[in-house]
Amino acid sequence: FDGQGYTISNFKVTKSTTRTDNVADCPYGLFGNVNGTIKNLNIDNATIAPANNGTFAGVLAGRLQKGAVVDKCHITNSTVTITNWQAGGIVGQAYECVIKNSSVSGTKITGKSAVGAIVGMVMAEGEYTFDKCAVRNCSIIQDGSFGADYDLSFGLATGIVNHSNSTLNINDIVVENN
Repeated sequence: FDGQGYTISNFKVTKSTTRTDNVADCPYGLFGNVNGTIKNLNIDNATIAPANNGTFAGVLAGRLQKGAVVDKCHITNSTVTITNWQAGGIVGQAYECVIKNSSVSGTKITGKSAVGAIVGMVMAEGEYTFDKCAVRNCSIIQDGSFGADYDLSFGLATGIVNHSNSTLNINDIVVENN
């Protein structure tokens, strides 16, 4: 998807999924699951707050699959609120992906655990790249508890790295006033 530099503003994802087999395993965002590339897109004043016990929530995408790329995407003045885990300013959950030349600013991200300004959870073994990204004026909030050690997994790049055989290439990240 090439946004051609356009801005999508004032959208909300608040409705529960109609999926009945595993409601907690549904991704939420402007895009649900992404297998390809999203580039040249700005999102302003979005609200991602699924009404059910949602997981994998991000303003741009709920989940990036292996090989997905996010390039030149900018999130501003938005909110991600879930009552579970894996919430991110850009992406909720990621598998071997690249996020580059992108930013999150003025955004509030709330969840129980695995909450990150760029990605909530780096899910599996493999290689991940966050390059030339910025996080400015964001809030990361823990809202509730699972009663486990991973309750305390929050971060500005990623909330949690879930596999010991993961390689994170984090280059040229700007973090200000968070």
